[in-house]
Amino acid sequence: MMSGLLRGNTALLFGSKRKFILLSVVLTAALMPWSSPVSGAEVTLRWDASDGASGYVLHYGNQSGTYDALVDVGSQVQHTVVDLAEGKSYYFAVTAYCDNDESGFSDEVMYTIVANLPPTADAGPDRTAEEMSAVILDGSKSLDPDDGIKALSWKQVAGPAVHILDSQDEILEFSAPQIDSNEELLVFELVVQDYGGLVSTDSCTVVVKAKPDAPQPDDSGGIEPHTDTVEIFKAVYRTRKDRLSLSARTDADNTGAVLTAWAETDDGRIKLGNLCYDSRKGYYASEFRNLDQAPDRIIVSSSCGGEASSSCTIR
Repeated sequence: MMSGLLRGNTALLFGSKRKFILLSVVLTAALMPWSSPVSGAEVTLRWDASDGASGYVLHYGNQSGTYDALVDVGSQVQHTVVDLAEGKSYYFAVTAYCDNDESGFSDEVMYTIVANLPPTADAGPDRTAEEMSAVILDGSKSLDPDDGIKALSWKQVAGPAVHILDSQDEILEFSAPQIDSNEELLVFELVVQDYGGLVSTDSCTVVVKAKPDAPQPDDSGGIEPHTDTVEIFKAVYRTRKDRLSLSARTDADNTGAVLTAWAETDDGRIKLGNLCYDSRKGYYASEFRNLDQAPDRIIVSSSCGGEASSSCTIR
């Protein structure tokens, strides 16, 4: 929002006696963040009341000193001009009148309606991931040059469906699906909207490759299978939200290990799904919803052979 205060003396003749009227025009509002090219921008102007004046006329146009439009606002001392075009400059001045006499123009106020520039969505580079591994897509480099980003959302547009924890977060986390072929393509679209209603999209392709076959031990037992140690350090079931928050870690040598959560009830063991690995925090975490009841116990198994179990904290 820009404002400026310009004052100028204008003369108004009443009969044989000349009176001087002080007019001041103040630009109090300009293009709002929510204005759109369809409805146009708005500018509100305000001026001081002048002694002896019964009304005012607001004049404006696209050239200094040349006013193609005018509005008789009566005794009002402010007026909002609507449907102004983005990218153009407008010049405003006010005259006062009484009976058949009208003053000269006040000092001129100029204002340029700045066009709203569109945002730029950035879904990050294409990448490759191994099946059942944690994948993180980063949309934090998306930007808007003027009024800022109002909303951001991810959606999967191609490939085997994956479970997305929060589609409106800049960082998208999910587990790559288990595949039956050598590779599958997953495509994700990032949609960014600014406060002016303009939208930008970008997409990211994730090539999911099958896990290589594990080496088999020879007759002499030269290769021993590795079993990692799994630790569950958070298992909270929130009754009102019907949501299980689960966090675990493994001492496997690499982050390619896949941790799978199971709920143990009277009916047996039920698979909840894979946990997502957070490379920034160094552990796995996920939320599981739409459970019929709080599990009796939680079991987390690792693709490296380890397993852990824990009871649930119910809140």
